[in-house]
Amino acid sequence: MSSTKLTEQSNARSVRSDSWICCQIGAREHYAVPRALASCGCEVRLLTDVWATPGHRWWMPSRWRQRWQSDIPSKLVTSWNLSALSLHSQLAARRLSLWKRISIADQWFQRKVKQVLPRVVDHGKSEPVVFAYSYAAKTVFETAKRLGCRTVLGQIDPGPVEMRLVQQLESKYGFRDSEWPVQKYWDDWKQECKMADAIVVNSEWSRTALLEEGVDASRIHVIPLAYEKSHVSSDIQHSCSAEFSGERPLRVLFLGQVNLRKGVKELAEAVRLLRDEPVEWTIVGGGDSILLDELRSLRGTIVTGPVSRHEVIEFYRGADVFLLPTHSDGFALTQLEAAAYGLPIIASQRCGDVVAHEENGLRLTDVSGRSIAASVRQLFDDPLLLVHMRRAQQHRPQLSLHDLGQQFVQLMSQKVETKVD
Repeated sequence: MSSTKLTEQSNARSVRSDSWICCQIGAREHYAVPRALASCGCEVRLLTDVWATPGHRWWMPSRWRQRWQSDIPSKLVTSWNLSALSLHSQLAARRLSLWKRISIADQWFQRKVKQVLPRVVDHGKSEPVVFAYSYAAKTVFETAKRLGCRTVLGQIDPGPVEMRLVQQLESKYGFRDSEWPVQKYWDDWKQECKMADAIVVNSEWSRTALLEEGVDASRIHVIPLAYEKSHVSSDIQHSCSAEFSGERPLRVLFLGQVNLRKGVKELAEAVRLLRDEPVEWTIVGGGDSILLDELRSLRGTIVTGPVSRHEVIEFYRGADVFLLPTHSDGFALTQLEAAAYGLPIIASQRCGDVVAHEENGLRLTDVSGRSIAASVRQLFDDPLLLVHMRRAQQHRPQLSLHDLGQQFVQLMSQKVETKVD
């Protein structure tokens, strides 16, 4: 079910209504959570750093002009456009490190929310719910608790476990120049987890990672990402060769950040192992210059660097299979994009559970060059399996925005019932 305007949805009341205040920096998941809640008849307010209404986009940096959704009325949005522009201009002028900029922006946003939250909480409602994303929620939740609100933390990644995994990869491959968050970053995050009535993660992998950090299991709930198919993606048809050759190679697409966490070193190893086989590897995305140069040096690879959203469509059109050999992802939205374009997926087990092995794709036994190469070899040895998986992919259901909203509403309804019991 596609979402409609909040004002229309709030009159529908097809699901038990709650009052929600969603606090988020940026356009994460295209504002999926507030839109999903609205689709279920909830009363929703959005507090965000930038909101690019059509009449005010002309003065904004180009990267901000998509921060807007037509199905969220601007009268229900509080943003700080000019203040955000001033902040980012100052940060750019000071030439601070990445993590320092992130920390300053997160703290700035939380101070803004703290000032506004008392004015937007409807005290006539029973325990309104405040939703915020991890690493920018501590002050938000402290304020929300004082106001008698319930709190939901949207955990965007697997947390410290992921950081340690990447540090191990850097040590293994000799990458030693990365910057990491200071301990306070993680200390504040642990406080966010303690103050959250519920913590929403997108995958079992993230849940496992949080449990390893000692987060209370009763607070953690797995809700996958929602994805809306575009008209373009739903109409795409793929042709498949009866067999692959030098004239018609198996076309493997990797799309994402080119870095160690995404499994790019292991991808490069797989390319070397299959250098004499009819495989064409297309790598789309920016990232580490050393890794990009390594990929460009390999026979059979096409390395594009970053491309626009419109150009991405053509790469999905031209591929036979999508490859995601990630060492760690909270979910990896690109899986859902690839699935929407009918592509079978080869994915690791440390991300969202989109792939059913040998049904709509292949699950890697581990993230290694040999495992990636074995999966790719299986497909060009058996093109009929590829045809089967493509057909299965085109008919697999995906979580809609309305489904997502229902899961959030049901989650907090259960929390209330448990509290009463």
